[in-house]
Amino acid sequence: MTVVAHDEAQSLKARIFSAAIAVFAEHGLSGARMEQIATEAQTTKRMVVYYFKSKEQLYQEVLQHVYARIRETEQQLGLENVPPVEALVRLVRWSVRYHATHADYAIANELLNCKIAEYAKAVVDGRPSFHIALALDVSPCCDCHDHSDVPIVPNVGMFASFDPVALDTACADKINAQPANPNSVIAHTHDHPHDHFAAAHPDTDWRAAVEHGEAIGLGTTHYELIEV
Repeated sequence: MTVVAHDEAQSLKARIFSAAIAVFAEHGLSGARMEQIATEAQTTKRMVVYYFKSKEQLYQEVLQHVYARIRETEQQLGLENVPPVEALVRLVRWSVRYHATHADYAIANELLNCKIAEYAKAVVDGRPSFHIALALDVSPCCDCHDHSDVPIVPNVGMFASFDPVALDTACADKINAQPANPNSVIAHTHDHPHDHFAAAHPDTDWRAAVEHGEAIGLGTTHYELIEV
């Protein structure tokens, strides 16, 4: 390959990668299509597949790139020797500004979801396991938050399965089938009428965890729900 040809190939690959960041940020893993990425990059789907064998592989590389850039930028804040409370305030302010100015920040949230699936597989792989989930008091935010709010839906019940991916998928499906609580943060949200999680957090895709879990062999999103 000549120097010119090599440069053109690298330029096309970089263009595809940049297009993938934009498409994944807008549509997530499940909604993005290779054809969309090809159109955004002004090339063909065949060339996208040539450089990145599958949508999942391209998505993983995009996630790693975006997350690494976020961590690198965070480190420049120099919070190591700052008092904890002040450091936390600075980090939160930076996160808000970064989120407002970087559309691809949502991809980092999906990377976290994928990592959760990978860590879960590391725990259960090769070991007998049984999983229980309580779809009760479903708050709009993660339980890692220091506060709660009105549950977004009525209580659904208890779920149990040997398959953690099927369990999470069934929980999510049943929660999304419930009416929104009238006093919750999603009560008047109509952009995502059949996805309460997207209504509460439109900047991330909860499906990333279960889809990645299925892809790595943690379980399956297909299930049979038996009510007792």
